[in-house]
Amino acid sequence: MGITAAEYTTTENDSVKVTYDDGQVMHVPNDLANRHRRELQEWLAEGNTISPYTEPPESPEARDARLKLEGVEFNGVMCSACKEDMWGLNAIEQDVIAGNPTFFNFENGNNLLLDENNYEDFKAVWIPFRRSFFPLP
Repeated sequence: MGITAAEYTTTENDSVKVTYDDGQVMHVPNDLANRHRRELQEWLAEGNTISPYTEPPESPEARDARLKLEGVEFNGVMCSACKEDMWGLNAIEQDVIAGNPTFFNFENGNNLLLDENNYEDFKAVWIPFRRSFFPLP
């Protein structure tokens, strides 16, 4: 059984994914006490190289979660759009509309003063951003 390819599995280069000619894949630690690592060293001595770590593509779910937390800009504040933000905004809406200015703390750690003068403009920016994460029927 011979090695056909090797690739680092982390940016720290502490593990190598080794592919053998029979299709078997092993994750080999960077430890010469390991027999597979010694086998890999022999393969390297023959002039072969270990490919650098390649970041896997971001899943659509991870992308959406990241973008929701980054948020959308309103009046110089990045306003996240997580479900907790939606619940919180729903909870304070009547107070804001009634003329009670409220500092809202978004999930991403940013704060925004919402009042009757900016709330409708805020919703015009934030709601379409939040809806953009849900497919249309």
